[in-house]
Amino acid sequence: MKLSYDKETDSLYIHLSNTPSVIPMKLLMA
Repeated sequence: MKLSYDKETDSLYIHLSNTPSVIPMKLLMA
């Protein structure tokens, strides 16, 4: 699992190793 931060959208993203999808941290915290 890898974390990355996107300055443009001001969001922290989680990259899951078993899926190619990227999940915005804001959705998980909502």
